[in-house]
Amino acid sequence: MGSYNSNQFGISREIGTLDLTIGGTSTAFTVRLSKNSTATDGVVAGQAVKLVDLGDEDSSGPPIVEVATADEVAFGARLFTPKNGKTMPGRKMQVSSFGCVQVMEAGGPLDRGADVRFVPANPGRIAAQGTKPKFGTLLDKAKAEGDLVRVHVLPEKV
Repeated sequence: MGSYNSNQFGISREIGTLDLTIGGTSTAFTVRLSKNSTATDGVVAGQAVKLVDLGDEDSSGPPIVEVATADEVAFGARLFTPKNGKTMPGRKMQVSSFGCVQVMEAGGPLDRGADVRFVPANPGRIAAQGTKPKFGTLLDKAKAEGDLVRVHVLPEKV
């Protein structure tokens, strides 16, 4: 995570930030991480989440989410916030949604326009889609592993 000062006009490019300077929507959802979440260490910026139904315990209020696995379609990914590095079970957070442009880390070289998937073992990292559900489309070329790139969030099943 970068360092910030009180005179800074904007957040530098970090995993999980939204790029509001280009097309797409900037809609983010406030959601609640399930109190029964398997993410006992919390959810970090760029980590993909899915919607869950809690049955009779479900109520009105923010949608309930859980960490998504590689074979599940993501609802979105947690947004970066400079003051809060993790969201713990039962707490609210903001996530990207269909159409957002979110900064993620490339897992290796990828071409602009490539369909990508999220990598659950490395939150905030994306890789070539392959046979896994699509998370989005790459708007930047990733020349090497670790490059920060913009992803047009367009989750869908294969």
